[in-house]
Amino acid sequence: MYQEGDNTVVLTDNESLSRIVSELKSTGVIFGGKFTKKDGTVSKFNGRFGVAKHVKGGVNCNKAENWTIYDINRKRYMQIIPDSVSEIKAFGLIRKLI
Repeated sequence: MYQEGDNTVVLTDNESLSRIVSELKSTGVIFGGKFTKKDGTVSKFNGRFGVAKHVKGGVNCNKAENWTIYDINRKRYMQIIPDSVSEIKAFGLIRKLI
């Protein structure tokens, strides 16, 4: 992990990312970011972990390693593959993943 600019931090290891994600899950803070879809296009999201308002009963068929967030702008749940995330904006910092 090293500092790039005023509020940009570049993360080089998965341990730092998992620490940030666990902190986001525990606090319920709204965060944003960029990720690459399977077709290669880059998409942005703005959401949070832990939202359960529109969840109905049943069996969860999602992979445990994927992130389940509620995207506030699109008003829907999203599954994000952590390896496809290139940037996270939270707690006043921009974290770029390499």
